[in-house]
Amino acid sequence: MMRKRVKFLILGVVILVGLPFSWVGAMTIVQLNLLQLTEMAPIIFRGYCTSVDRKIQGGRDVLVVSFKVDEVIKGSVGSTVTFNQLAPPDKDLREIGLGSAFEGMPTYSVGEECVVFLSEESSLGLAAPIGLGQGRFCVREDGSGQKFIANDINNAGLFRDLSNSPVLKAKTLSSQQSSMVHKAPQQIRYGDFVPLVKQLMP
Repeated sequence: MMRKRVKFLILGVVILVGLPFSWVGAMTIVQLNLLQLTEMAPIIFRGYCTSVDRKIQGGRDVLVVSFKVDEVIKGSVGSTVTFNQLAPPDKDLREIGLGSAFEGMPTYSVGEECVVFLSEESSLGLAAPIGLGQGRFCVREDGSGQKFIANDINNAGLFRDLSNSPVLKAKTLSSQQSSMVHKAPQQIRYGDFVPLVKQLMP
């Protein structure tokens, strides 16, 4: 069993190396700001995860992830979205030192509400959030019912360099949006986040 898992991981590394440049760029774990995430994602949506299945597909260990779409923010999608993502490393692979090849791959839980900045599908039929866990924002409610969003790195670098961006300077931001960009809060309300993303869209 272990030998099979190692084989699949090695195949996955080869697959990543062979991906088109645009898709590899979307997968690479480089810290991206909100403008970069928005520009690179052909599809952005908010929805609820309805299923997560781990399968060996075409010699690859993948997650088949489905969402019920409640809001389309960018691009064109139907009422549901399903994509195949390389699976994050499991415990066995980490223990033998081979897990780091796929560190950063987001995981999903059925029922969770997310905003997903989704990459285009590669020729291999694979997709993933832009910047991996950076491009999947979980939506959480506080005790008062207020919704907040956070990605896998707790929104680190999300507003980096945005205040000096020529693209942003050409936009008409509300006072609330301008405050977000300059103050770079770690805790971000969903109701403030989505309108800013729409403002950043080309």
